[in-house]
Amino acid sequence: MLFSEATLLEIKDVLSRSKLRAKYPLLTEERTTQLLESLWSKAEFVQNVPQHFSYERDPDDEPYLNLAIEAEAAYLVSRDKDLLDLMTGYTEECKEFRRRFRPLKIVDPVTFLQETKKDDP
Repeated sequence: MLFSEATLLEIKDVLSRSKLRAKYPLLTEERTTQLLESLWSKAEFVQNVPQHFSYERDPDDEPYLNLAIEAEAAYLVSRDKDLLDLMTGYTEECKEFRRRFRPLKIVDPVTFLQETKKDDP
């Protein structure tokens, strides 16, 4: 698992939103801090991630895309529709992404498990 400063800040921001906290009362500041500390201790941190791709449809997704591209990741696993649409969308932005970053697959968690299971003997 990889993280950058931008992705950690995004995770912290999302987990701190009052709407999310109201929906999930167990999501406290203490638990958020514990999660971030756990991620920090277990994940690989990538510094100074350059901007390889600008995503006008959802700029908040750019840190994840650029981190995956910089790390030459095979997969970016997400349930985010804006990210997933990069693999199937017909816009010029989607086509450009697929053309420039062909080895990177953006998939949902179920697809990721299915694909990695068939690669595992």
